[in-house]
Amino acid sequence: MTAIAADQDLPTVTEPYLVVDDFLPLDAAQAMRADIDRHFSNPGLHGLAHQIWNYWHLPETGAHLRTQPQRLMGIDKVSSFISCLRPLTASRLGLSFVTEPTLRFHIGSFRDEPHAGAGNGRFAFVYSLTDRTRRATGGNLVLTGGGADTFRETIEPRFNCLVLFDDRLVNAVEPVEGSMDPANGRFVLQGYVRDEGPLIGGALPMKAIRTTLHETLSGFASLHGEEIRNFQGPISVRFLVEPRGNLARL
Repeated sequence: MTAIAADQDLPTVTEPYLVVDDFLPLDAAQAMRADIDRHFSNPGLHGLAHQIWNYWHLPETGAHLRTQPQRLMGIDKVSSFISCLRPLTASRLGLSFVTEPTLRFHIGSFRDEPHAGAGNGRFAFVYSLTDRTRRATGGNLVLTGGGADTFRETIEPRFNCLVLFDDRLVNAVEPVEGSMDPANGRFVLQGYVRDEGPLIGGALPMKAIRTTLHETLSGFASLHGEEIRNFQGPISVRFLVEPRGNLARL
């Protein structure tokens, strides 16, 4: 369970994706990138210990290399990244369970064909550690929505840029072209965000509000049951109850 400060008043997210530039403090992002560069330095000295990459391929879905990021940059940096991401997803999306990310590496025409990963989480996140000065092109994330709100959004892998998107969206990664030097590849941390129950802040513990909360949600479902069946996906409601018991903000 995650507590949210009552005075937070961030904009409501109504689009199926969210782009956040300069997500981490610059020194933190640069330290993570430095670990990647250090891993690929001195290629003549690479031995069996260097072979940590899994070649990920699914038929007709493309291919990339992936690994556990802590094998390059240490668990402390990965944990710090998650600690920065969780408050954002909790306050902006109402979702606070963040999975451990994988580090994904595209180089030499590697790409991901259009696919949807629904079932992994409510939202997916992609955080870029791709070098700003790389001598390569491509590696853009492409998001496509269908139905009445059809759109196509292309997002370049800008360094220190975070993208959160509805996991049901069709997404793809364009091929990386121009260099076989790993320093010029596309590097991203990728994982998923899910809900884990109500998020509360303030003096009252969960056990003090559980009965009232259950009754309120059950009443909402009974009143709007037929309408609810026409929708899929999460709905997040944030409200502030003042000490006197009246609703101050919804």
